[in-house]
Amino acid sequence: MRPTGSRLPAIGATLAAVLAFSASGCGQHGLSSPEQLSLAGPVTVPLESVAGRLVISARVNGRGPSKFILDSGAEASLVAETFARDAGLPARGTMAVGSPGSRTPMTATLTPIDRLEIGGLTAGHFTALAMDLAALQQKVPGLAGVISVQLFAGLLVSYDYPAGVVRFRRGALPAADGRTIFDWPRGQGKPSVLMDVAGRPVRVDLDTGSQGTFTLSQEHAAGLAWLEGPAAGDPVKLVDATYAAWRGRLKGTIRFGQYTFENPALTIHAGPFNNVGYPVLKDFVFTVDPANRRFELTKP
Repeated sequence: MRPTGSRLPAIGATLAAVLAFSASGCGQHGLSSPEQLSLAGPVTVPLESVAGRLVISARVNGRGPSKFILDSGAEASLVAETFARDAGLPARGTMAVGSPGSRTPMTATLTPIDRLEIGGLTAGHFTALAMDLAALQQKVPGLAGVISVQLFAGLLVSYDYPAGVVRFRRGALPAADGRTIFDWPRGQGKPSVLMDVAGRPVRVDLDTGSQGTFTLSQEHAAGLAWLEGPAAGDPVKLVDATYAAWRGRLKGTIRFGQYTFENPALTIHAGPFNNVGYPVLKDFVFTVDPANRRFELTKP
């Protein structure tokens, strides 16, 4: 069956082909948040970078440990079809999903998860999507799926890139100060910030799954000055769409809060999204407060 009465949820993918969901509310599409989050105290687990993709170990319904990407740019959690089949996960209907701008929706299976364990953290009773992740599994051998940070509303999730760990703890971030702590708009499921790109305001997603530095759509990159290029490069490949891309070095600065990037590497593409990814975020501690739609970026 297919959920009705709601708009088609859109899936996007970073340059790494990690899925990101831009549904206006997962619940209305048959997806659900955990009925319980169990965390006796702060939990710290290793954060492995596999070609820039942030991988942690987790158990699903007691099975594992298995490799999962922990993705700030994903608005729903995924399991690979192969993992779902091997683990005997049930199917509870289907859902049509598509990348931003794509006209070729894919079919995903609604899959209830009884228990997800990450160290001493347990998320119980929620719904994920089972999809074909073969292309991503070629880049991350043994990958079981993608865990969305949105799963942990009520917790703080800190990607400590320099230390190579991720931390989960209860609490909330202080109010946004526009310097290191930022809010993102209501109705948007992933962290984003309004950046000054060579004097123009552009809202950009912070996507831990992206392999790009700063990536802008052609619309937002029009009229920029370039120190190098831009030259045609490998296309941006999503699971169901491919966009032409050009890469170069901006002549100017990108600023947000107290951070300034002079003449940064920049990718422009024919797709509809903007993001900043691993090559920039790797120098920071990136803390996400999903319940309050707030995040913090600090340098250790």
